[in-house]
Formats: sequence, structure tokens, C-alpha cells
Amino acid sequence: MSNIDKYETRKKMVYDFMCDDMYVPMKIKELCIVLGVKKEDRPQLEQILLDLQAEGRITLSKRGKYSKSEIKKTVGVFTAHQRGFGFVTVEGEPDDIFIPAVYVNGAMHMDTVEITISPVTTGRRKEGKVVSVIERGMKQVVCTYEASDNFGFAVPDNTRFGTDIFIPKERSKGAMSGHKVVVEITSYGKKGKKPEGKVVEIIGHIDDPGTDILSIVKAYDLPVDFSEKIMHQVQNVAKDVTPADMAGRMDLRDWMMVTIDGEDAKDLDDAVSLYMDGDNYVLGVHIADVSNYVQEHSAEEIAKCIAPQFAEIGSDTLTAIVARYQEQDTWKKDLIFHKDAFDLLQNILEDSDVLKERVPYEKLVTTEFAEKAAAK
Repeated sequence: MSNIDKYETRKKMVYDFMCDDMYVPMKIKELCIVLGVKKEDRPQLEQILLDLQAEGRITLSKRGKYSKSEIKKTVGVFTAHQRGFGFVTVEGEPDDIFIPAVYVNGAMHMDTVEITISPVTTGRRKEGKVVSVIERGMKQVVCTYEASDNFGFAVPDNTRFGTDIFIPKERSKGAMSGHKVVVEITSYGKKGKKPEGKVVEIIGHIDDPGTDILSIVKAYDLPVDFSEKIMHQVQNVAKDVTPADMAGRMDLRDWMMVTIDGEDAKDLDDAVSLYMDGDNYVLGVHIADVSNYVQEHSAEEIAKCIAPQFAEIGSDTLTAIVARYQEQDTWKKDLIFHKDAFDLLQNILEDSDVLKERVPYEKLVTTEFAEKAAAK
């Protein structure tokens, strides 16, 4: 055993002795007698006592007697970091308490925990140690399921959860690899053992349209059922363009125009048009006036992008109507460029394979697509 190991062993022995229920505060001379410390080893005992004081584990009274510190415990909410450490938010504390990975003690993200705060810090924040978990914060987790022969694992979307969840096959609800699932945690595991859970809902496959949105809805427990007022307002979105809609706007329905939103866009509200004016091309840049149909602070505006039923009823209608009507003085901008600069773009817009009112932005900027258009 090295000298450092011997020192730490003796230090632990002294501290454990003071933690005993039968211990009474003693002076250093009394400690030497009771612990059988030889005269030549007294300097080491003095150093051990100084170190324990510096760590806040023992105190020295005005009468020169040593005793164990009364460690104050406090309660807060644990925020985990994917690297293992975390922070505890305590009411009344201006800053979070840093919890090193070695002192997390099985706590998981959003757990209510009891901690002790160290009087000694190594950085700018106070540091602490989780003593116990009072209440688990995450009882259900949205995950991606990975199936095996006799069991499965659920990988949480929230990386702060920190570990995969073991799913017995009989509790998988028939989920297959790639399914987004809601997992109810049945056991939070112990050191060296993963948490265990059961699949309570299959949201859909990760490649299915809408699964990503529903996963977020489930993860944040957002509402999916709305009042009659909201649903009535959505159902009554205008199907036809009215004279009121046309007021102050240009009718662009006869223009050749394509939307250029990304491939995974949920709303198609960006478009371009192109026409000749002498030796120049005029590139029209258009942004849909969605606010004409979904008014600020309306019931719809609050609900949009949350509930799947809203998207199904209203989104396509709004996009189809609004994409063709732009305010003259707001979002329609004509950019004039020299003809040579836009031969390629003209070919792209005239390509019969892509002129279907939607050209994803990613496709416009691909080399393969540009070469194809240039060859026309």
C-alpha cells in the first residue's frame, strides 16, 4: 500500500470514529490517546484533522474539540447531462447546485432529489451529492424501439435520460425496430443494470409522415384534443377566395409558379416565378400571406402545428389558397437579372418532370438536377 493510500485509510478511520453514535467531542490529545496514536505520528493526525476541516466534514469548537459537521440536507429537481453529471435546482438558491457524476447516486432527469451541499467547491458553483431520490420525474418516455430476438431496447429521444430502457418481449406491444413508442418505466434500475419498461403506445414508424410531430407532442405532453370553438373555426376556414380576400392583392393564379420549400416542410409558403422582360429575366419571390386566414391570437393560431387533426383539416386548404395570393406591397419582390445569368433557372422551371407546383429546395441545388436542367 502506498503512503497516499495509507494516509487516506487513516483519514477515513478518524472520520468514521467521529461519526459513531457513541462519539463525544474530543481535543487532539484525547484523540491521540483513544486512537493509540504514537508521538511521532501526531503531526500526521493533525494534518488529517486539518484536511477534514477543509472538506467541511468536521468542525473545531472554541474549546478546541473536534466533532462531525452537521450536514444540511435540501430538496430540489435534478437536471441530468448526457455526460453523467447534473445540476439540482433548489428553491431560494440563486444558482443550480453542481452534482459530479460520482455523486449522482442513481438520480435521473427531472427527479426530485434530496442532496447535501459541500462547503468546499472546485469551481464557481456550489457542489453537492444526491443522498436519495424522493420522486421520479419521468414516468413515461418517448423512444425509438430496437427489437432483438427475445427482448428489445428503447432509446429515449431525450438524451438527458442517459440510458437505454430494457423491454421484455411480452411487454413490447408488438413494436418493431424503427417504431417511435411511448415507454412506461417499471423499474429505474440499479448500478450496472438498465432501467426496465413496457411499451404503452406505438406512435408510428420513424419514416411515416407526422410521426416526428406526434413524438414531440407526446414527449412534452401537449394537448391533442381541442375545444369546440377551435375545431369549429378550423372547419370554417374559407374554401373559396372571396372578394374580401382579393382586396389589395394581385391575382397571380395564371402565373407559372413553383414552391421551393424543403422536402420535409410541413407548410408550403415560399415560391418563385420567372418571366422575360426584354433581355432580362424577372424573378418573382413570393411568400404566402397565411395571417389572412389564421388571425393572430385566434383559437386556430393557438392550436396550429400541435394537433394532427388541425393539420389534416386546415393545412392543405390554407396552403392551396394562400400560395397564389400575395400582398402587392409586402412580400412579393421582383428581382431583375441579366438573361445569361438565368438560363439555367429557366430550364429548371420549364422541365416537365419538375413543373408540378412543388420543387423542394434541396432538389434545386443538387448537381444532378442542375445538369439535367442545363441539358434541356
